[in-house]
This record gives sequence, C-alpha cells and structure tokens, in this order.
Amino acid sequence: FLYALGGIDYAVHTLQVASEYGIITRAGSWFSYKGEKLGQGASKAAVAMLENGLLDEVRDATLLAAGIQCQYK
Repeated sequence: FLYALGGIDYAVHTLQVASEYGIITRAGSWFSYKGEKLGQGASKAAVAMLENGLLDEVRDATLLAAGIQCQYK
C-alpha cells in the first residue's frame, strides 16, 4: 500500500508478502495466521497483526520462507 504522502504501510506490505509465501493464508478477503482469522481486508488484518504482537513473528517466518537468514536477534 502506497499513501498519498509517499509512505508504504510496513504492516500491510508484510502481510501481502507473507501471503505470497503461504505464511498468511487468504480465503476471499479474509486473512488468517496459523488458523486464526486476523481480519477481513488487508488493512484490518494488518492492524490485528500489530495489536496481537504478531508482526515480528510473521516477518521472520516470511524471511525464512524466502531463504533469508535473520541475523538481528
């Protein structure tokens, strides 16, 4: 998601890339992680990831799925 002021929504972008790698599953407009529904629509699902503290976990799982080793921890 690009915004008019020139920014990218990091949480929504992470959600979209994670769904491309199968970390986040999508059924219609609903997004789920590990069988739990996050929300309907990318924006609401991204907010749920943030509110539930899942953003780092989803990001790390996506990086691993892409073959990128996480070295920052």
